[in-house]
Amino acid sequence: MTALVPEDMGLTVSNSPTFWFYIPYNSQEVQTGQFVLQDEEGERDIYRTTFNFSATPGIVSIPLPENLPKSLEIERPYLWLFLVFCNPEDTDANVVLEGYVQRVNGNSNFQIYSDYANKGIWHDALSDLAERRRREPQEPKLKGYWKKLLKAAGLESFAEEPILPCCIPEK
Repeated sequence: MTALVPEDMGLTVSNSPTFWFYIPYNSQEVQTGQFVLQDEEGERDIYRTTFNFSATPGIVSIPLPENLPKSLEIERPYLWLFLVFCNPEDTDANVVLEGYVQRVNGNSNFQIYSDYANKGIWHDALSDLAERRRREPQEPKLKGYWKKLLKAAGLESFAEEPILPCCIPEK
């Protein structure tokens, strides 16, 4: 399981960024997961959701809702955790990824992913391009841009993986 983020902290200009992960397990091996966004110290939840995996393996996205109770502060890092529950009876079998995201000042009205990428705004660049690829999965130019963007973050081995319509938070 891999978070599709560069090795350093992922940046965003959005108050509700989308997080992307590669899930190597099929949906019979894992049924549920959880995403948590916390303050930098991991002491206070900003957002927490549980979701079901509908079709894996592949690349999945977890968008933060537009209506977070508190806006993400500019220049403040936030800890995120992505948990996949592999065996409800054995918590040691669960897989956990973690990292940091930081909202920065910037223009959220860029036209295309490369505008974000050129400024190091990873989450927004990846989300823009992934959504374009979802709409046009066979478009050769988009495939090339996708490979180039993932390669820039050392993630080129995931360039051929399908982008899945997952994950739907539980209500």
